[in-house]
Amino acid sequence: MENIVNAVILANNKILTVKRKTDPWAGMYGLPGGHIEEKENKIEALKREIKEETGFEIGLDESNFLGAETLKYASRKFDILFYKAKITGGEPSPQKEEIEEIKWLGFDEFIQGLKKFGFSLDEIKGISKMIKLAAS
Repeated sequence: MENIVNAVILANNKILTVKRKTDPWAGMYGLPGGHIEEKENKIEALKREIKEETGFEIGLDESNFLGAETLKYASRKFDILFYKAKITGGEPSPQKEEIEEIKWLGFDEFIQGLKKFGFSLDEIKGISKMIKLAAS
């Protein structure tokens, strides 16, 4: 199982997403985030990943933890830890190697994209729950 941290960043009823260039999920608009590196805690990893992928700096701490979901891709399993975060600085700058585009999507548009990439109904419900928790 691979451990991943993802940020739910909301503004004006839209979700910050990144269009991935590489697998897993190449071509999909997903939540920004990534792997936790050795000697790095979850918060440090998420701040680093968001800065790398989007150019944005974010504010969050452990109290912003929303929950976890397990997602499957091919023969891989990912334990995704979701955090609510806020942009505190930086300029949009997609990471050239991994990110094709940064885009703000409405909830329905985001969920439709997940369906196109073969996420199960349970996986989509779990991700939807995290976004709704972040919005509350």
